[in-house]
Amino acid sequence: MNNDGWNDLMIAYYEGKQTLWINTKSTPLFQSSPQQTIAAFLPFTSVHRLALADVENTGGLSAAISTTFTSIQGETYGTVYLFKHDGNPAPAPPRNLAVSGQAGQHPFLQWGANSERDLSQYQIYKSYTNNNFTLLATVPSTQTYYEDVSETIVGGLPRWNERTAYYKVTALDNQPQESDYSNTVDIRVKFGGFEKSASPHPGNTIPEKFALLQNYPNPFNPVTTIEFWLPEENHVKLVVYSLSGQKVAELVNDVFEAGAYHVQWNGRDFQGNLLSSGIYIYQMTSGEHRLVKKMMLIK
Repeated sequence: MNNDGWNDLMIAYYEGKQTLWINTKSTPLFQSSPQQTIAAFLPFTSVHRLALADVENTGGLSAAISTTFTSIQGETYGTVYLFKHDGNPAPAPPRNLAVSGQAGQHPFLQWGANSERDLSQYQIYKSYTNNNFTLLATVPSTQTYYEDVSETIVGGLPRWNERTAYYKVTALDNQPQESDYSNTVDIRVKFGGFEKSASPHPGNTIPEKFALLQNYPNPFNPVTTIEFWLPEENHVKLVVYSLSGQKVAELVNDVFEAGAYHVQWNGRDFQGNLLSSGIYIYQMTSGEHRLVKKMMLIK
């Protein structure tokens, strides 16, 4: 009746008996009868009615049947009325969506399972602004979890190189019809996929001059390391530009003590999008010093 691949109702007439069957592979919620099957009956004996039957167990009316039989001039007539079906409603929104994980791990999403029998899949949506959500992934209806391996969780005090990832989930049936969004969850993640980390200068000495080293590996796909040296404490800004001069990523913007440092960049822009293959320029500014080098991204 609602194109979900299951027969909701069967009516049979044999040897003067008429029998009604309701699909027994579902869990109907009958308003007036607890039985799934109405036994065979003689057409002229009485009036038989089956009230509303939620055969799909989704809250929608699946069938309403009434049988009436009369005798006219010795002849017996029977009529079966099959009333309207109000459609299979879209799935309910997934419930109790939650996101978890420790700093350095990937966000792990979990939600409550839907009860619709004709459920097909779940769809996970993500945004960095809590609006304009885009489809991130699709999982089968038997899976009520998802790990977003494209993000790394940030913990502790707020950092300049972080942003917030927002998630929602919907459910789809096999027609397909999509539910409304679940509740929204969010978590702090690393911005652009890079990480600032400090390491001692070789020989455990302070560098004698400001230096910006060639990235390694170069060419790279998709991650490369950039190292810079500071002979004294200073503010450092490390920015990546396209050959046209467009600023595509800001890797460092902080104060550092004297020492050698390195940052990793995964070839992504401010929005986390992987950039196209080509030559990029990275520039370090520290006080009056400005150092520039080129690197090549290959996909």
